[in-house]
Amino acid sequence: MSDLLLASNPVHKKVPVLIHNGKPICASRIILEYIIDEVFPVDGAALLPADPYDWAVARFWAAYIDDKELEYTPIFSMYFEVYEPQPLVYRNRRQFLLSEGTVTGPTCSDVCSNLGHHLENKSNSNALARMQRVLTRSYTCLSGDAAKACLLYLGMFPGNHSIRRKRLLRRWLAEGLFKRQPHPRLGDSAVESFKMLMDQNIVQPVDVSNNEGVKTCQLPGMMLEFIMHRSISEGFITIFRGEDEMLLLPDQYAVRCLSVQCRSTAAANIGLERNDLSLLRSLTVSGEVCQDFLDFKEYKLLQVLDLEECDGLMDGHLDGICKLLLLKYLSIGGAVTTLPKMIGRLKFLETFDVRRTKVEVVIMPAEVLVLPKLVHLFGKFELSGSVSNKIQQIIKSGKSNLQIMSGFVAGSNHGFVQLMCHMKNLRKVKIWCKSATKRNKSISLSSAIQKFIENGNDPNNARSLSVDFSECSEDILQISPRGDCNLRSLKLYGELQKIPKFFASLLALRELYLSSTTIRGDVLTALSELRYLVYLKLIAENLEDFMIKYGAFQSLQRLCFVIQRLTLPGIQEGALPQLVSLQLIYENLANVCLINIGGIKRLKEVMLDSKMNVESKEYWEGAAKKHPNRPKDELAEIAGWDELKLLGTWPSPFVTRVELALALKGLSQDLVGMSDLLLASNPVHKKVPVLIHNGKPICESRIILEYIIDEVFPVDGAALLPADPYDWAVARFWAAYIDDKAMCPFAITHAMADNVHAVHFVAPWAPMFKGKTEEEKAEGIKQILAAVETLEGALKGCSKEKPFFGGGTVGLVDIMLGAHIPGVRATEVLTGAKIFNAAITPLLASWTERFGELDAPKKVLPDVDGMVEYVKRRQAQWAAAGAAAAAASKS
Repeated sequence: MSDLLLASNPVHKKVPVLIHNGKPICASRIILEYIIDEVFPVDGAALLPADPYDWAVARFWAAYIDDKELEYTPIFSMYFEVYEPQPLVYRNRRQFLLSEGTVTGPTCSDVCSNLGHHLENKSNSNALARMQRVLTRSYTCLSGDAAKACLLYLGMFPGNHSIRRKRLLRRWLAEGLFKRQPHPRLGDSAVESFKMLMDQNIVQPVDVSNNEGVKTCQLPGMMLEFIMHRSISEGFITIFRGEDEMLLLPDQYAVRCLSVQCRSTAAANIGLERNDLSLLRSLTVSGEVCQDFLDFKEYKLLQVLDLEECDGLMDGHLDGICKLLLLKYLSIGGAVTTLPKMIGRLKFLETFDVRRTKVEVVIMPAEVLVLPKLVHLFGKFELSGSVSNKIQQIIKSGKSNLQIMSGFVAGSNHGFVQLMCHMKNLRKVKIWCKSATKRNKSISLSSAIQKFIENGNDPNNARSLSVDFSECSEDILQISPRGDCNLRSLKLYGELQKIPKFFASLLALRELYLSSTTIRGDVLTALSELRYLVYLKLIAENLEDFMIKYGAFQSLQRLCFVIQRLTLPGIQEGALPQLVSLQLIYENLANVCLINIGGIKRLKEVMLDSKMNVESKEYWEGAAKKHPNRPKDELAEIAGWDELKLLGTWPSPFVTRVELALALKGLSQDLVGMSDLLLASNPVHKKVPVLIHNGKPICESRIILEYIIDEVFPVDGAALLPADPYDWAVARFWAAYIDDKAMCPFAITHAMADNVHAVHFVAPWAPMFKGKTEEEKAEGIKQILAAVETLEGALKGCSKEKPFFGGGTVGLVDIMLGAHIPGVRATEVLTGAKIFNAAITPLLASWTERFGELDAPKKVLPDVDGMVEYVKRRQAQWAAAGAAAAAASKS
């Protein structure tokens, strides 16, 4: 170390410093990332993952190692610093990674990939013990053994795997986790257990349906590791990964529930040789597996077989499956094309799903329709051959228990159409009409549809119908049912020139999907008379001019347009009185005819196409601001949209940082208060902010900012980090400096078990509030002003005579420091000190004014007066608590 160090790193006066072409890059982590991908990318030698979420996780653990290493190596720090060590953020936990010995890349990889094992076995680690207590509490607080068993069951699904809710509920029922109900649909107990897991934030939603119900879900990574290893240790499940090894059970357990997760066929026989599978009750196979796993002769007691993600499944394997006489749940994928007649031997089968096969239509024997226990049948089926008299008699006698048939092809073989009329328990049907449907068979199909609609007159057994008539005439829908119909959901796909007659009878209809090249105005007028319609989705190339009049769509809550050439309807004042969500997804952005949302009184969100042009986006942002409810305006992809949930609390500056970045990117999110979801999402630090993006948690504000900035949400013209690698490193350095020098007067970061916010003054600001002498207060102010003067120099160097640290636009450093402005202003009011003093730091004082005038800070930054009152209340509470403690000690 020499004068070169002091010249290269005058701020910290520390090594390491990397000098690249005469330019110094300081701080080891910044140097690493500068080397890794910014300047010296090498194929096959990437040190950071390409996946943005994995990148954020790696950054989190890298920060964790640094934070904890400082705590345990102060003597080494003394040798490499010219002055005192940096402030320590975390002082109250032992460090697990360092306890494992030398911290290396493989060590970190082992910890991350085997976290569940460490949670179970490394109880001497205080950090992991804390994590384990949080996770264990989430598990033990579940009421009833059934709910705990349901959670343990989730351990068999791979990480980052979206689980379909209804598939999960059906599997729970087939596994026998709940008592059988008289009509085994999706039993109430199973639904309640799933709701319990959702309400306690143990399971997180990934995709939400149009009625705001959960469609798919997953366990957060930490919880999944914990549950998986707990489930294995209790003998509940066994997991086999072909490239590694069988996750063996203790000797006293037989394999009963097996999940095979393979990427190749290598070493697959190892699992079969080591374990007796004769008592296997449940088998789930995904990926490429050894064919021995698909030899089903050993699995005679099997009740649940899930092969929908099994790549090697062929028609030839089905003969073996047909011998599994105890099967209750069967889901198949692969290259299966034709089902054998022997499948009629599966007398206990309740759910049969072939939706994941690689062929469009699966040929099915009629024997499937008379399986005595079959309730749910999913796929796109076409009957093979004619229906025997025996099968016809069974169905006509009312012995079919089939409730969901989704769905069948009405083409040259019309056997199912003839049988459908006699299936009294059917409540959900999906039909594809082929052009081969002849006139007399079309009449038969119309008659079957009419009877299905008429039979649904039980309000407790509302029906759902989906008809794709894109390859045939809409005449099949021109039916006239007798009386009112109890149809709850209707989906129509095809050229709809006129409204079907039976629409007048659909008094109970709640959900309607219409997909047509053109949707006519008279059709829309007829739809507006559906008094109890809650959800309406219109998919079309053209939408004729239409005015939604006062009193129309009395109950409609969610309205979605998917239009190619957009002409949106007009909306009269007082129309759509119950609407809370408006979704506008369209492809052609030219000549957009925008609608007035001011009269929609209950509107809470507007979902817009992510490809929308700037003019349209500005219109909607302005319309949302003017609306009394200030509805969220979000950008969505045509296939779906990103769900962002921010765990935070007012007025935490670290949460404010994230809100600023999201606002500058034009993104919106749900701000959620601190709760058990925080403990599940960030069990290591138990701090806000945590950004949950599509169900995945990203922790630590700086990591979240960089995740938002360019990894996941790059937006032209809104880059928050410079493109030049050296300027990027400089910005990262000053962002770290703001954190290290604690430019935050007081922090609201922790969530306690009882949801109480931990608010504390941060050194060196604490003496300004708590100093007993004027000298102590002056020393605190001196340290703060020194840091502010350093930032004055940073602004001069980074801005290059432009308005912000980021140059002409706001950047990372502006966000990091800008989030602290309200706290600093509140401190000035409370203490009388002048921190951003124009006489001492004129550039910084001007910067604070410019930053505060931007739209995003105006919208996001906490009110200074409110913060002052907040701190005064907290000071009064602390004083009262201190006085009470002193009185108690005297007594």
